[in-house]
Amino acid sequence: GGNKKKALSTIVCADKIMSKNYESDYEATMARQHILDYLTKFLGWPSSRCPECYNTWKESKKDPAKVLGEKNLGLMLNDMKELEGMWPPLDVIGSGLPEQQCSL
Repeated sequence: GGNKKKALSTIVCADKIMSKNYESDYEATMARQHILDYLTKFLGWPSSRCPECYNTWKESKKDPAKVLGEKNLGLMLNDMKELEGMWPPLDVIGSGLPEQQCSL
């Protein structure tokens, strides 16, 4: 298909770049760099290099399902079904990026 529309928005899975998901600081750093690479390509930025971007990153201990509440979680999960072409965000990377396959 040659005439594919570019998505106007995307989603970043913040949970997937938390260190708890990785065995080393290096793996977490690489996952975060993948997200920066993804956003750079999506937004058309000239460079994805940002060595200090995550220096002040604070990882949340909150459970997103609890924060949203049962009613809002249901609404969001329903909305996710309507996000064809955006969820999961595959168009920029091709076959997808593990850090962008959000569980919630």
